[in-house]
Amino acid sequence: MRELKLIPPNDPRVRSAIAPFTDDMLKEEGFKDRQDLTEAMFLVMKKYGGIGLTCNQVGLPFNMFVAGGHPSIDGGKAIAMYNPMIISSSVENLMMKEGCLTYPFLFLNIKIVRVIYKKHTLTV
Repeated sequence: MRELKLIPPNDPRVRSAIAPFTDDMLKEEGFKDRQDLTEAMFLVMKKYGGIGLTCNQVGLPFNMFVAGGHPSIDGGKAIAMYNPMIISSSVENLMMKEGCLTYPFLFLNIKIVRVIYKKHTLTV
């Protein structure tokens, strides 16, 4: 499995547009399959104490996100989302602070969003 690392917030890949995910991209980036990528993403997220991580935070140029796995949140449910698209969001911000592994001292009020995505069944 390829070892991933968080990239610094000033790295241009953090703010660059990300391409829709296709399975062809896996081999180009050194992964054998979706499970391999999913496991690598969860390892980085857990290493830094996060509850969510996108590919661009580790320098990968495609639209994929992992979340969950924390025992106190939703029973520890973990999910990998491929090509997530926000289809709606709440009008008001939720009064909960959300942090980010890329910007560790930045906390923002968040909105509740509804997302569609292709799911990958986890075996982590």
